[in-house]
Amino acid sequence: MGLDSSILFLTGWGLEKVLAIDNLVVFSAIFSYFGIKDKYQHKVLYFGVLGAIILRLLFVSIGIGISDMFGSVSDILFGLIILYTAWLMYASDDDDEPDYSHIWYINLTKKWLPVTEETKKDLFFINGKATVFLFALIAIEISDIIFAFDSVPTIISVTKDPFLVYSSMMFAILGLRSMYFVLSALTRNLEYFELAVIIVLLCIAAKLLLAGIIGLEITPLVSFVSVLGILTAGVIISKIKGQYYEV
Repeated sequence: MGLDSSILFLTGWGLEKVLAIDNLVVFSAIFSYFGIKDKYQHKVLYFGVLGAIILRLLFVSIGIGISDMFGSVSDILFGLIILYTAWLMYASDDDDEPDYSHIWYINLTKKWLPVTEETKKDLFFINGKATVFLFALIAIEISDIIFAFDSVPTIISVTKDPFLVYSSMMFAILGLRSMYFVLSALTRNLEYFELAVIIVLLCIAAKLLLAGIIGLEITPLVSFVSVLGILTAGVIISKIKGQYYEV
C-alpha cells in the first residue's frame, strides 16, 4: 500500500502497544484481587483478548463513523478525550486499587448466577455455578471497553483508513498475553516511560485540536518520528536514572 500507509500502520501499532500497558496494569490488579494463580491467567487472558477483538471492531466502526460525519468537530472532540486521558494518567495513584466487590457489574452477575468458591480448575463454571475466573474475565472485558474510549480516538488521530486502524490495533492486541508476563520487569526498569507516554498523548491531542481548529496537517513521517523519539527518550532516561540509583 506504499510507504505512507506502512508508516501509519507502524505508528498506530506502536501507540496501541504503549497504551496497552495501562490495560495490563489493571489486568494485574484484577488477577491479584480475585486470587487468580499465574498458571490459570493464560486462559482468562486468552478469552479476554478474543472479546477485545470483537469489541474493538465495534468501537473502531463507531469512531470512524463519527469522524466522517462531523469532520473537524470530531477532531476537536477526540483531542479533548486524549487530553483528558493524559491528565488521568498523570494524576493517577498506582497505590489505589479498586475494590471489585462493590463494582456494579460484579454485583449484578452475582444476583443472576449462583457462585462457587472452587478454584482448583480453570473453569468459568463448575456444576452450573460461576467461579472467580468468570468474574475476572468480566472485569477484564469491562476495563477493555473503558480503555477503548482512549485508544480508538488515539489511533484515528493517526489515520482514518478503517483497514489501517483495525489491523494495527489487532496486531497490537494479539501480543497482549505475552506482553503481560514481562510487564512487571518493564515497569520496574523504565521509571520515566509513563511520562513519555503522557507527553505523546499531549502531542496527539495538540495535533487533533490544531487540525480541527485551523486545519493544520502533520505528515505521517513526522508523526512516526516524533512518537518514536519521545518513547525512546523515555527509555534512555529511565536506564540512565536507574544506573544512577543503583550506584
